[in-house]
Amino acid sequence: MSNVTISSFYCTQCGSKGIPLPRKISRTKEPGHLKKLYCLKCRKETNHAECRGFGQYDYAQFLIEYNYGNFTKEGLRKEPWKQFIAEWR
Repeated sequence: MSNVTISSFYCTQCGSKGIPLPRKISRTKEPGHLKKLYCLKCRKETNHAECRGFGQYDYAQFLIEYNYGNFTKEGLRKEPWKQFIAEWR
C-alpha cells in the first residue's frame, strides 16, 4: 500500500487542468485547498484548486465553483466552498 496520493490541480482563472503533484497521505491539505502554481494556458502563476478522486472536493465541485463565479480575478474564493455549494444546491 502506497503512502502517496496524486492530487490534480485546476486553474481558478481559466479552468484548465494543471500539473498533478504527489503528496504524502500524512501531508494532505484540506479539501479544495488553493495552491499557487504555474498555469500552462495562462502562462503565469495562478491559484489552482486541489482536487482528489475521492473525498469532499473533486473536479465536479471545482466546475460548479468555476462556472458559477466563486473565484475572483485574483483566484481567491468569494465564499468558502462548503458555503457556496450549500447555497448553490
